[in-house]
Amino acid sequence: MFKDIILLKQANFITNKNIKIKGMESAFENCVFLENVNFSGFITNEIKSLKKLFYNCASLSEFDFSQIDTSNVEDMSYLFASSSISKFTPSKFNTKSVKDMSHFFEDCNSLQEIQFPELDTSNLIDISYMFKSCQSVETIDLSPFDTSQVVYMQGLFQTCISLNNLQIGNINTGSSIDMSYMFEDCRLLKTLDLSNFNTEKVANMS
Repeated sequence: MFKDIILLKQANFITNKNIKIKGMESAFENCVFLENVNFSGFITNEIKSLKKLFYNCASLSEFDFSQIDTSNVEDMSYLFASSSISKFTPSKFNTKSVKDMSHFFEDCNSLQEIQFPELDTSNLIDISYMFKSCQSVETIDLSPFDTSQVVYMQGLFQTCISLNNLQIGNINTGSSIDMSYMFEDCRLLKTLDLSNFNTEKVANMS
């Protein structure tokens, strides 16, 4: 839609016409100066993919998910990857249909605060590299996540060099087959509660 429009700073879709859209994949990819987006004029309940929605939006520091109905979205991979989002604290975030959240925050070096609301992630399969290279975040709490169906967890926290508080005590790993590089280069992590880790199906823990 607006991919590679480098000079775009604001995108305001405020209208009374209630425009129905079905696809937003890579809609703002590489809009490096984009600072603000308002989707108030869009009906978004049929969207299936938000992959790379804000990929490499180097000026976007925050986004309000209450603007979008994500109830049918299945793919959120790379959604904020390489953006400048500094905090992620949505009051509501519908993930009931999401299967793929891989690389969601990858290379979000400005990200400092993450607070997930109550979530339904019962269909989630892939969270690989979700937080990879989030070099400023110190605390991550995955307790709102249902990971019972998650197969891919590789690189999940890789190179989170400032991470010192990780809450994963209740994580369900019964379906996971790949945990490679999961905690690689987490330099400040001193303690990890892995007492609930089920590695029966895991084939790769390199």
